[in-house]
Amino acid sequence: MNFREPLQDSIFVDFIHSVKCDVDLRDLSEAAKLIRERMPLCERKSSRGGYHSPVYSETSQSDSEVLQELISGITWYVSEFLENTYNRKYDLEYPEWWVMINNKGDFNVPHTHIKADLAAVFYVKTPERSGNLVLNRVDGSQYSTLPLQGKMEVVPEEGRLYLFPAHLQHWVEPSESEEERISVVLNFFL
Repeated sequence: MNFREPLQDSIFVDFIHSVKCDVDLRDLSEAAKLIRERMPLCERKSSRGGYHSPVYSETSQSDSEVLQELISGITWYVSEFLENTYNRKYDLEYPEWWVMINNKGDFNVPHTHIKADLAAVFYVKTPERSGNLVLNRVDGSQYSTLPLQGKMEVVPEEGRLYLFPAHLQHWVEPSESEEERISVVLNFFL
């Protein structure tokens, strides 16, 4: 018996892509805290405890230059990632984005980002034991014993961007740290 010309296509494949970003984390941390001081807590979404800023968009931008620069840089990177991965130029709309600041005991419940195509999280500050990012497929694959199926835990790193399909269920574990965890979250629409 011979096996010739193997051919394999991927179907229903999800990814998590991450990249280190060279930015001034101290300036971003201060900008996030300034938003917390100036803007009311947004009570919707998945957060339990902690601070969730209002959602910013092209029509309601933050006055923070350092955060606007971060959003522009991430948008450029995501566009390049999509083109290089799928050999196709996508028109990205200006993303929705918000700031999260979590303290000890704060967490995010399992959720997806409805109507968005891609979700991204940039970690500004991640003390030890400040809660892992957990991604989970809810399409039945979690019952498979094949590798790379089901649930994945990511120990977040400061200065790193994580990008994944927005339909993936995800959450952040409760923080056990006495220090704040700060992140900037983005929704991308193709």
